[in-house]
Amino acid sequence: MPFAYFNSQPIYFELEGNPHATPMVLLHGFLGSSESWRDVNYVRTLQPHFQIILIDLPGYGKSYKPHQPPEYELINRCNAVIAVLNHLNITKAHFFGFSMGGRICYGLAKYYPNYCKSIIIGAMSPYGNMPVDLDHRITMLQNGMHTVLAEYELANGKLPKNVAQRILTNDPQALIADTIETKNWKGIDDLSSINTKILLFIGDQDPFLNEVKQAASELPRASIIIMPRTNHYQSFVRRHLIQIHISRFLNKPF
Repeated sequence: MPFAYFNSQPIYFELEGNPHATPMVLLHGFLGSSESWRDVNYVRTLQPHFQIILIDLPGYGKSYKPHQPPEYELINRCNAVIAVLNHLNITKAHFFGFSMGGRICYGLAKYYPNYCKSIIIGAMSPYGNMPVDLDHRITMLQNGMHTVLAEYELANGKLPKNVAQRILTNDPQALIADTIETKNWKGIDDLSSINTKILLFIGDQDPFLNEVKQAASELPRASIIIMPRTNHYQSFVRRHLIQIHISRFLNKPF
């Protein structure tokens, strides 16, 4: 298995696509893994045009799963991503993150701008005090992953069997630590200093909508796409609604 290492801990990654093309790093959301990008064919769409780097973020998939909240601080998560790029001798890449992965993209733009060719962020704001009930999330995780899956499907409908099974394999103690750190996160300050070209997309029924609109107004080189009749999860799986905008943003004919 391909691993890079951050603080001597394994970070799992996979390579897909054109090895001679510009790298694109895909960063998954909460409960997900690198496989999430295959579930709705992002990899198949992007791989003719980019060298795709799929990463299991710390706490997820085949990467290490710490149970201490400070391990999930934004700078540590960014450092883990950069460890993979350094392992591959990559100094510049496009980054595409959804939800939790989008929060890491904001961090990369802030802490590692020299690595960022461009950034795409789905359904996430750069601010603290997020508009979701994280205490309720912790309670669900304490009750086990079957409880988490049941509530997730109540909100989003029945999931494909492989996606549901993958959710059940998560380590709830790792996800509790992640959520505690997310509660403590203060957000990214001084967005006006970020000069990376950024595409933001979000559904019009997403609780992060107003914050993402505010971020788009503060980031000097950001544009925003608002997807109609779409909630948080749907903005990821409804790839057909966002694909044309990503194609234009990256100047690639998907």
